[in-house]
Amino acid sequence: MSIEFLRLVKELYRAKVVSKLMVVRYLVEKLGFSRSHAYRVVNKLVELHGMGRIVLRANYDLRSFGLSLMIIVVPRSICRKLPQDLEVPFIRSCMDSYSASSILVLYVPRDGVERISRILQSSDRIDTFAILDERYYGAPDLDALKMFVELSRTQGLVKAFVDVVTMLSGRSFDAYLCRCEEQRIELDVDLLRLARVLELDPLMDIDEVATKLGISRSSVRSYLESLSRSIVGIRVRRLWIHEGMDTLIVALAKCSSNDVENICEVLVRHPATCSVALSRQGFLATSIRSYGSYALELSQAVRRFLNASGCEVLNLSVIPLTNLVTYSIPYVPRLEFDPVRKRWNVDALERIVRILLAL
Repeated sequence: MSIEFLRLVKELYRAKVVSKLMVVRYLVEKLGFSRSHAYRVVNKLVELHGMGRIVLRANYDLRSFGLSLMIIVVPRSICRKLPQDLEVPFIRSCMDSYSASSILVLYVPRDGVERISRILQSSDRIDTFAILDERYYGAPDLDALKMFVELSRTQGLVKAFVDVVTMLSGRSFDAYLCRCEEQRIELDVDLLRLARVLELDPLMDIDEVATKLGISRSSVRSYLESLSRSIVGIRVRRLWIHEGMDTLIVALAKCSSNDVENICEVLVRHPATCSVALSRQGFLATSIRSYGSYALELSQAVRRFLNASGCEVLNLSVIPLTNLVTYSIPYVPRLEFDPVRKRWNVDALERIVRILLAL
């Protein structure tokens, strides 16, 4: 993949648009592409996405949906007990670690955070948990990417990770990736269905979206206008440098609320970073890609970086990707969202949490 492609990836990360037509317009209006060139570029991305060479995902600001993330550390393996081919309400992901513990990530309606927190605080079946208000995905800095590739080849993954962290920590960033204003949107059933479809295929043609959802093209356009306030951008979930990285290092830490944004800025630009989530109270969770043979050593390098940044590491897990189960933006009909009251179903979430704790 060329540097030009990586620059395009970086621009799409901040594009705040989804659907084939809207991305073409963005390339024309914001980046100065000719219309024909923009269509060629987008069609090539669609082809690569369809072939599985790259994996594209729309990235939403969960706050606009009235949602937070909750990360729960469970001292036993529960993910294999979840259905692999069915939707489980309110679950974002579940990961069984090598140490026979699990990391469970839930979508939690913001008006239900206190209620669910009380249930977890009274449970003796978890190790710890944290509420995370904002989520950001890796958007590699181009200089960091070149440095990481070269050092990984000549000096190994751990040395590459540490040196790139050091380089990024010494820089000041003009455009902050870890700060975006909260904008709430009015939710309804079709908007959530649209958000989910485009999360998994952000370059889908509007006509195809309309057919898939059984609504008119004009309705799709109207919903896209509303959804634009929630879209952060389009991310490439996997780059060529991640081939063979079959392990995740997942860290949960409590940091100074003054430092958490700066730590996020460094991590989100690091080529090995998958995602970063944080709260203004100072909690931070991050997942870092690794080769299995380097995972234990790299996990300690991650711990040292967080400790040196003034964070207390609450949990550090090494997880084989074969043990990772992920789900999209929530919309399991009737179980997650009440279509009449147009609000999230916190009662259903409480039932799910109690069931998960009993596994």
